[in-house]
Amino acid sequence: MSDIVHERHRELAKGLHVFESRPPNGFGRRMTVVELGGGKLAVHHPIDLDEPGRLDALGQVELILVPNAFHTVEVGVLAQRYPGAKVAASKNLEAKLKGLGARLDLSYETWPSDWSAQLGCVFLEGTRFDEAVFFHV
Repeated sequence: MSDIVHERHRELAKGLHVFESRPPNGFGRRMTVVELGGGKLAVHHPIDLDEPGRLDALGQVELILVPNAFHTVEVGVLAQRYPGAKVAASKNLEAKLKGLGARLDLSYETWPSDWSAQLGCVFLEGTRFDEAVFFHV
């Protein structure tokens, strides 16, 4: 468990949740959780919750989305906690993810069409931090 103080969970809309935290350094963070149907979840910008049961109560983590090179700190923790989940990121982050104990299963540059029916992905080519934007369909 990290030394981060997790403040709250909110449901923004049906099937769309956020977990917000305030680390000791004062920079707030937000993990977004999308219900994909069938009890499966996509987690965007993974953070290590003090009480993982709050996430587990929403469903089964199917997909861990790493939005860019800056949001990788705790991806390994979630990848190890949910070994059946697929980790998605830019292919340029593969070595960094491996060093954090995670593997790259899906690349934003070649986002699978079967995922696009539920969760769209646009990879922003040419950005300095390998950014991707997601939208719930």
